[in-house]
Amino acid sequence: MDPTHTTGARTDRRTFAVRGLGILAGLVVAGTGGTVAYAAQGEPARASGPRADDGQWRSCERCYGIVHLYFGLGVGRCPGASDGHYLAGYTFHLPYDVPETANAQANWRSCERCYGLFYFGYPGGGWCPAGGSHVAKGANYVVPHDVVETPNSQAYWRFCTKCYALFYWGYPTKGRCPAGGAHEAAGYNFVVPHY
Repeated sequence: MDPTHTTGARTDRRTFAVRGLGILAGLVVAGTGGTVAYAAQGEPARASGPRADDGQWRSCERCYGIVHLYFGLGVGRCPGASDGHYLAGYTFHLPYDVPETANAQANWRSCERCYGLFYFGYPGGGWCPAGGSHVAKGANYVVPHDVVETPNSQAYWRFCTKCYALFYWGYPTKGRCPAGGAHEAAGYNFVVPHY
């Protein structure tokens, strides 16, 4: 993760404008099939279609989960932290409402109570830090996995078998799981695109 820390989800207008201009300068028309390509200048090129990616995700330094930045709604609920998630690192962008492929898994959703990304492909919703199961909201995210990490993507994101969240597995400790203790990894090695 990037060592830069921020609390909260607000971005000032200048940062927003600079990022916007940088993205526009680096856009390349992506191929078909809803895949995310990378521009020569290192910025992600959007796949065809209006729902190719969502650059509204950050990681939480406390639970190691990936959290959606719902503007004006705070930073969600973090396990074991009464004041919400502590956002740090990269700004991630996830493809959504695009077809699943052999190296990109669908059925990842944001939870409307904790703002975390969780797998919505099982009958139960996994443990939510707000109590009970996660409650799915918004788009169907499609997360790349088992591909080569690049300067604009981060590997070592894993599925937790207890809470169904996507969490960062690249540290010696494994974050706080709302089901108790640390997260337990299983399945794919997800590689999450970032700016």
